[in-house]
Amino acid sequence: RAALCWHQGAGAVLSEDETISLTQQRDKLSHLIPDRRLRTSPPGRSYTIPQFVVTVEPGHNDEADVLDTVEQVLASDIHDLVVWVDERPGEPFERLRRLLEPDPRVSVGDAGGAALAHPAAAFHVRVPAGAQVRPRMLGRLQNQLGTAAAGESDLASGHRVRITRGWAVHRARRSGRTVAEFGTVIELDVDSLLVTQEAKPQGWLARKLHGPARRFLRLWARMRRHLATLFVAVRRIRRPTDIARLIGTVARAVWWRFKNLRWKFRSAMWALRRARKQRKRVLRRVKKRLRIWLGLQPRSQRYVQRLARYPLGAEIVAAGREAAAVFAASTRVATHVGDDGDHHVDVVVADSAKAGEAALRGARSERPPTVAVLSAMSPLARVQAFNPEAVNPIGWSAAFESKPMSERSLLSLARGSIFSLYLGGELLANLRSPHHLTDSAGDHRDATQRAGALAALAGAGVLVHIDAPDPALAATLGPELHDLMASGEVVDADAHRREQLSIEMRRCALRDHSLRSRARQILASTGVSAQPPEVSILAPTRRPDRVADVITTVARQTYPRIELVLALHGDGFDSDAEIQALAGDLGHSLQIVRVDGAQTLGGVLRAAAEAAGGSLVTKMDDDDYYGAEHIGDLVLAHEYSGAELIGKSAEYVYLERLDTTVRDQNRQKFSERYIPFVGVSGGVLMISRHDLEAAGGWRRVPRRVDIALAHDVTLAGGRIYWTHGAGYLRVRHGDEHTWNVEDSHFLGRASEVREGCDLIFAGVANS
Repeated sequence: RAALCWHQGAGAVLSEDETISLTQQRDKLSHLIPDRRLRTSPPGRSYTIPQFVVTVEPGHNDEADVLDTVEQVLASDIHDLVVWVDERPGEPFERLRRLLEPDPRVSVGDAGGAALAHPAAAFHVRVPAGAQVRPRMLGRLQNQLGTAAAGESDLASGHRVRITRGWAVHRARRSGRTVAEFGTVIELDVDSLLVTQEAKPQGWLARKLHGPARRFLRLWARMRRHLATLFVAVRRIRRPTDIARLIGTVARAVWWRFKNLRWKFRSAMWALRRARKQRKRVLRRVKKRLRIWLGLQPRSQRYVQRLARYPLGAEIVAAGREAAAVFAASTRVATHVGDDGDHHVDVVVADSAKAGEAALRGARSERPPTVAVLSAMSPLARVQAFNPEAVNPIGWSAAFESKPMSERSLLSLARGSIFSLYLGGELLANLRSPHHLTDSAGDHRDATQRAGALAALAGAGVLVHIDAPDPALAATLGPELHDLMASGEVVDADAHRREQLSIEMRRCALRDHSLRSRARQILASTGVSAQPPEVSILAPTRRPDRVADVITTVARQTYPRIELVLALHGDGFDSDAEIQALAGDLGHSLQIVRVDGAQTLGGVLRAAAEAAGGSLVTKMDDDDYYGAEHIGDLVLAHEYSGAELIGKSAEYVYLERLDTTVRDQNRQKFSERYIPFVGVSGGVLMISRHDLEAAGGWRRVPRRVDIALAHDVTLAGGRIYWTHGAGYLRVRHGDEHTWNVEDSHFLGRASEVREGCDLIFAGVANS
């Protein structure tokens, strides 16, 4: 679909050679393609590929009847045809072969051989031997067929004919199924095959009238014929029985007319119902496409699986009620250790040491699994983890109602239930709509159950405020998330601060309380290695003075596993040893790639990607501002969205020449959405190495490498997802960008404008 064709030249006037070539092509195609637009239809004209293949079925008729039917078909008004005579099994028609095969339009062969002998014909007609074939039968069959795949009709002789399109014949023959399974088979009107067309109103008045007046004149002509018939019947009355016969005829005519009108009325009502149903289906389809376009619904995910089916980094068995509740959102965690010795288990998570010993008692394994006792671990490990693919901020909107609501007014939690399994749909929309939710300890059974519900709410983007600080809740929920919910800032937050608080809460919840996070926490306590995916940051730069800024930005990132790939584009940079010394406090691994200055930006990124070793790849610009949680936000969005390409909405822009920070309202409305287009910012992209290779890697283009990559991802069947824009501030210096646009472009689309470089406003720095 992305292919383009450009015509360069002085217009579309054909030369003499082109005209001759086109004429020759059309002459050749007229014999190879049975299309009426390519052929003329004079009597007696035939072509290499016939339009009609008429098969005469002998049945139990003798050769004389078969010959008579073949001759009637050959005498049709349409001459662009061939006739195939089916032979009965074990009974060859020797006389018919002598009489008919010298005619190039007639063949005698095995039953069903017409489709193989003439595979490119447009129509196949089957006529029983002995039928009375009128000269205009084939033309009327074709005209009445319309767009249907096949049609059948009775003839006056009592025989039944069938016309089928060539493609339907071949599909049925190849698959062994019937034609009705591939298209519509309709009943043709036998009267239109036998009776001449109804006489239309004649005269100069009929030729002048159109529309309703012409239809009224036609109705009047029909009524005149009926009245004339009735007048003749009245004149023939000679005895009382004639009167009774006339009354019966009129009554039957009226009754049949009434039945016809009733049938037409029912047909009209059925058509109206079908139109209403079709309109409803179209409206539902339009709404669905609109939701997909706005990012409110994934393109290919029709149903969100509430239970997670993905692995958690190790084989885990939950022994006990509390341990089972922790991993209730996962189908990959068993509740007992198998006794057959074939199922490998890494860790047994038990409520107590006694429950762990009981779980291992019947196990048969050369290496017994490690036991993790929840009662001996941090209270946070006992909180119910949620599935981020089902509980996430997808579709979150900044619009809200001004009044807060209590959690009890919108939520009815069953004691001991797994709250995250019920959070979604209309319930989630109702929970997101108020300014914030007020929660109290009395709404829950204990601190652990309360922490599980609040973590799921925060992970879905719901702003929560707890009425009073609770040390027990802080231990189970985590100090950072607890302090955010207990802060009085939640109650009085304006729209912008409310959104930032929601982002901070969902970040903590997704980072600390998702299934994979909980599994890593428990595995780490047992000594089993379970690390999050490594991220390789590709940082191309032409400016030696920006290398230190890039290293400082990466060093501020809180994500634990990062690899910095510095792609030095051109000359003038320090030596590798000097750069390594500069990055002494980086805290992450460093790769230095030097690329010739003549190479394009896409080529530089391709070289950096080849040197990278992380399973996730992201790109950083050397002159933009990034918050400490930037990499972590992209990794979380990659996990819960399931999209192949992740980006931020890049809604915060610093205009250096005007010393102004603006927020782009057009990009703001696509936050936490699947986007159907490829307009992304290159400084905030993240993609897995597998998906990058599937898309063909970075294109070797000098600019707009981000657009090119997004385009390749969509062509490969991938999806694009935009997470929130907080934590990234794009910097516009002037005319030295690959995307050159005036500052007025951003000012005209700004929803908010701040003086200076406001890093707090963009979420890059803490308030």
